[in-house]
Amino acid sequence: MPEEAAEEPVGELPQLGRTSSETNRFFDRITMSKKQSILDLIKAEKKEKSFNERLIRYFNLKMVDKVLYQLKQKEQTSKEGDAQEQQASLSSEEQKVVDEQLEAQRLGRFIYISAGIDKQIIGTYFGENKPFNQEVCKVFFRQFKFKKLNIDQCWRMVFYKTGLPKEGQQICRIMNIFQDVYLEQNEDDPVVAAWEKETVWTMSVLVLDLNTNLHNPNVKEMLKYTRETFTDQCMTKFPEIKKAFSQEQIQGIYDRIARIQFENKVSLHERYFKRINELSHSLFQHQFDNPSEKQGSNIMKRKDPKPKKNIEHLFKREGTTFQKYGRFGDPKMRKVYLNDSETEILWCDPPGKKADQ
Repeated sequence: MPEEAAEEPVGELPQLGRTSSETNRFFDRITMSKKQSILDLIKAEKKEKSFNERLIRYFNLKMVDKVLYQLKQKEQTSKEGDAQEQQASLSSEEQKVVDEQLEAQRLGRFIYISAGIDKQIIGTYFGENKPFNQEVCKVFFRQFKFKKLNIDQCWRMVFYKTGLPKEGQQICRIMNIFQDVYLEQNEDDPVVAAWEKETVWTMSVLVLDLNTNLHNPNVKEMLKYTRETFTDQCMTKFPEIKKAFSQEQIQGIYDRIARIQFENKVSLHERYFKRINELSHSLFQHQFDNPSEKQGSNIMKRKDPKPKKNIEHLFKREGTTFQKYGRFGDPKMRKVYLNDSETEILWCDPPGKKADQ
């Protein structure tokens, strides 16, 4: 038995390990592939960011047709085969209706997810008396989750994303769409299902009026609603509100709005894109006023030792001047710019000005 065991082919056992050089090359290949995938992700993310920034600038300039065209081209590149099959199965009129619905869905989702679009421009666009604009507004409202929320809480969410136009008719159109979407998302709620159709619209009017009355500095103190006057007005003048809401619910709405108002503050992204558009307009106006300085002119054709910088570089690297508010003292003009990784906002004194003591 020992002799038979000694004759086993031990040298032919499978090699499970690698040498140090092979191991290093193996991990080097893994590291390079990971680096390449990370670089590809960074490039794709940067390309997507640049694409969205361009569309935001178009929308702020009220060039909605360009936004629709760019969104359509982007979707067609990713779903080219499916679009051809769908076009073959529909007639021309049906395809036109489908295309308009798809465009409204693309634009409504884009407005909802994009930070930097001017809120007043969004509200004015939604309030226009055009079927396509109202369909975009409906898609926009459907992105919110209104289910099992009070009406004042829903409007508070809306004000984070958009503002209301100044004309009363435009506001009424937006409120009608809000009413339809709110009832659509709460159709399974038996309490909301028992409401009259105009209940959401009436309560929206009362909520917005209360917010303006309590927080507008132009309203005198003697004219502002108290908790009792607002509750009595809702319960006596509006029978549909009395049927749908209890006195405690109306008092809760008053307390929430009195404590925190509806605000659509101008975010940093909005200021950034607004400044970009202002710089674009100023540069275009400068070229219009001085045609001899255009690139194709032979009058002042000379080599510039410094390369021309685009507007994005001017804002992100060289900075631009804003009025900065501090915790104490008066606001001061500061040169605001981003760091190299575009993750922090920095500021300093503008050039040619001494540092503040």
